[in-house]
Amino acid sequence: MLRLIIIFLVLATALTQRAHSQNIQISYENDGYDALVYATNPHVCSVSLQLDLQLTNMKSDSPTDQILVLPPQTNKKLLARLSSIDPYKPGNYHVQYEAKYGDVNITAHDDNYPYELPYAKGTTMTVHQGYNGRYSHSGVKAIDFNMKVGTPIHAARDGLVIKVEDRNSKGCNSPSCHKYNNMVVIQHADGSMAIYSHLKQKGARVSEGQKVKAGDLIALSGKTGYASGPHLHFMVILPRFGDNITVPTKFRTLHSGYTLLVEKEEYTRPY
Repeated sequence: MLRLIIIFLVLATALTQRAHSQNIQISYENDGYDALVYATNPHVCSVSLQLDLQLTNMKSDSPTDQILVLPPQTNKKLLARLSSIDPYKPGNYHVQYEAKYGDVNITAHDDNYPYELPYAKGTTMTVHQGYNGRYSHSGVKAIDFNMKVGTPIHAARDGLVIKVEDRNSKGCNSPSCHKYNNMVVIQHADGSMAIYSHLKQKGARVSEGQKVKAGDLIALSGKTGYASGPHLHFMVILPRFGDNITVPTKFRTLHSGYTLLVEKEEYTRPY
């Protein structure tokens, strides 16, 4: 009877999911007197999982605090086997986790990689705000291009579309509107990711799992999310728990070859 009580306490414990988790599915099974903890990644890209097991009168066959990378569309990867320490005392566990798209272990980005300007060939756009801009880019290597709502946005680099959000219609000049941001996220071959933000409602022209080439049409610009006006916010990141690392990108321009873009300057995408 005492064993049955211990198992009931184990199965009744709660799961806590931290912010920014990417719909990773954590599941449990009972194997005799042990509890098995699994993770399923339904996404088209790898997902990094930061796991924190809080145990009472239980032990795990794997580290209680670990970071692991789940390959794309992984079904029920065993994370831990939990067993009682003293079978005559109650035991329970509490699972906390955070998940992020991509592999948080990637360490480098080729800063000389030649990106294409993210708009149509022959088009000229102004960089409204550049890297470390005083308005909203402090400490961030991101670029804001002035764009009217509905301007075609093109992929700056080949990659895999791993996230599309274009349901939102609201935008305002306040951090409270972050949650309304429409975006397309494209993962590159080296594991870095380009984020195209503030898109028009229903403005995406690609879907998750789609492979794109540099220059392909991917979306229409807008002013959703935390935006004072219509523009495209573009940045390339290396995923990390906590703050992502933003990296500089060189673009092919009409007159300057491949170059870092300068705030307030105009740039034409070559034919």
